[in-house]
Amino acid sequence: MKKKVISILLSVIMIVGVLPFSAAPVFAEESAPQEPVPFVYYNEELKDFSQSVATHYKSVTSSDVEWRDGVYVAKGNITIDNRIWVNGNVYLILTDGCELTVNGGINLNSAESFVILAQSAGSGKLTANGAEHLSGIGGYSGGKTVSIHCGIISAT
Repeated sequence: MKKKVISILLSVIMIVGVLPFSAAPVFAEESAPQEPVPFVYYNEELKDFSQSVATHYKSVTSSDVEWRDGVYVAKGNITIDNRIWVNGNVYLILTDGCELTVNGGINLNSAESFVILAQSAGSGKLTANGAEHLSGIGGYSGGKTVSIHCGIISAT
């Protein structure tokens, strides 16, 4: 019995040891696979920028009021007049030439992390204008982590 338990334990360790490891961020699969969107992120392990590809994401639309756990991709010119509420872990990818304007600002009260990425360095623009007495990006208690890897960001 003891040999069988040890054998099973060693088998599990060997299987886990050969699983592929990726330094790229892990994204929730919230939607069906779509056209791949490449993006740039800062790789802590390499201390340099790396590239990856998102295949499971939601497209940002002008009617958005909440971004919840997952990857969101902004393409083209989009204006959102509502305040966006971020919940959980949210990754926002700004594609090349994108101009995303959020006139109600981005609220991070329920965010675990909010990560802003771009398709390439110096591309994609996010303008977050807070409403009266509200920040462009933030909230009453703020999120736990905000990371801006690249893109042109303006928050008022």
